[in-house]
Amino acid sequence: MFSPAPPEPRQLGTLPMEASSEQADALWWVNTYRHQAGLAPMNQIQTINAAASAHALFVDANPQFYTEGQLSLHQESSVGVGFTGESFWERMTVAGYLDE
Repeated sequence: MFSPAPPEPRQLGTLPMEASSEQADALWWVNTYRHQAGLAPMNQIQTINAAASAHALFVDANPQFYTEGQLSLHQESSVGVGFTGESFWERMTVAGYLDE
């Protein structure tokens, strides 16, 4: 059963200082399940959080692209409000993420 707030301890993995409470909760849940599966915790990266947040704002501001089936939830359209890149990698580059 899903619980709206994770129990203590809150921190599994590291968070960027700028992480929102929702991002902290997401990291906690991902790493809780990873721990149960015997996997090491993941850490969040600020540029990935920024790209994901910008994309979520785009989806919220432009529901017509998704309800009408023009785009998958992984895409953006350059004519939409808040466009930051059509593909995941374009949005990551705009957010400042460098694949090293």
